[in-house]
Amino acid sequence: MSRIRFAIVGGAAALSFSLLASTAPAVVSATELIAEDFEGVTLGANVDEGVAGAAVWTADAPAGWSVSNDGSMPTNGVTEWLGWSFPLATWWAEAAGDQERTQFTDAGKGGFGIGVVAVADPDEYDDINSALDGGPFDSTLSSPAIDVSGTVADSVTLTFDSSWRPEDTQAAMVTVSYDGGAAIEVLRFDPDGSNTTVVRPLAGTEESIADPAQVNESVTVGLGNPDGASSLVIGFRMYDATNDWWWAIDNIRVTGEMSDTAVDADGKLATHWGTLKRR
Repeated sequence: MSRIRFAIVGGAAALSFSLLASTAPAVVSATELIAEDFEGVTLGANVDEGVAGAAVWTADAPAGWSVSNDGSMPTNGVTEWLGWSFPLATWWAEAAGDQERTQFTDAGKGGFGIGVVAVADPDEYDDINSALDGGPFDSTLSSPAIDVSGTVADSVTLTFDSSWRPEDTQAAMVTVSYDGGAAIEVLRFDPDGSNTTVVRPLAGTEESIADPAQVNESVTVGLGNPDGASSLVIGFRMYDATNDWWWAIDNIRVTGEMSDTAVDADGKLATHWGTLKRR
């Protein structure tokens, strides 16, 4: 317990008092730490794809985001799909001949991926030179450093809209690294014939989901932020893919519960410092 003295001033009158109080962390509602819908990128014209358009895609990630391709990944496939790229969702589906992509890109079908989306599409990439005969598609989309200072431990959560259609060995994972540390796997999509095993290592869970159920879904996963962490970076990696299918994502959102200090006077007073003001 500690003795706290307050002075509340209003007009000509002043009142001061002291009370015994204990301080304890209080949790307020979840705070949005970052949101990305890819609508801020500048689109350019098609290069190799046959569906023409003056502003339909870009290889340039949003400010602060980055794309890195594994050094063994072939570079002689379709230009628009060399690693993660950012196309108009409707153009992507049309250029690829649909093949269930409109389940994600068509609002009339309830699709979540509207406007510009992020796409890793080894199926389309392989259409020139059978490029992936020379090695697997392996590309990672990384977020900027996200400030998580002041968040309650184990409260930070990632939500994103996802279209996952796998084949053969195509796999994907989401990783997180804190304060420049090693990447920690928080979500993995493992192909298993007609199903995908969805693994959440931090939660210790595995779930087998039929592939068609994952072409248009919203995914939420806890990021396991440790106490005292100040920043995190999220990675979305598609790997071990040949002429398979795709992974597309949109509407990324990271939230966390912020800690604050409340005043509790024997259960009679609980407030934040900012409320003890009077004009």
